[in-house]
Amino acid sequence: KMAAENAEEVAAFQQQMELLTARKGAASERLMDKMQRASATGLLSSCFSGWLRDWEEWRASVAEANKLKDVLRTKKLEMQALLKKNLSEHLLFGVQAATYNSWVDYCKEEMTLRTVQAEADRVLKTYKAQKKSESMGVMDRMS
Repeated sequence: KMAAENAEEVAAFQQQMELLTARKGAASERLMDKMQRASATGLLSSCFSGWLRDWEEWRASVAEANKLKDVLRTKKLEMQALLKKNLSEHLLFGVQAATYNSWVDYCKEEMTLRTVQAEADRVLKTYKAQKKSESMGVMDRMS
């Protein structure tokens, strides 16, 4: 009798165990499915978050590069304007200096030319006077 009761108890425990195992197995399967979905979603979320972070960093670097380009473009235009201004001032000064130097050279050349002309006129006058006196001497001898 006791063996029969024990057998019934064991059968009841086995049945409870099977139900519990079935429930736990189903719960385990649900948990595993949920974890798998969560890990797939987590992986996808992690990948998307990483991509989003990289994209935002890229966008920030492009914005910074554009700001730097604008600053460089502005500086370049300022430097070009300054260079044009300085060149035009120096060019004007250079033209004035070249004009003044040309005028000084012209004046020196004119003075030299007048000096040479005066010397030539003096020598010619002396020569003419000498020739005139010589020809007067020849005329006096002929008369």
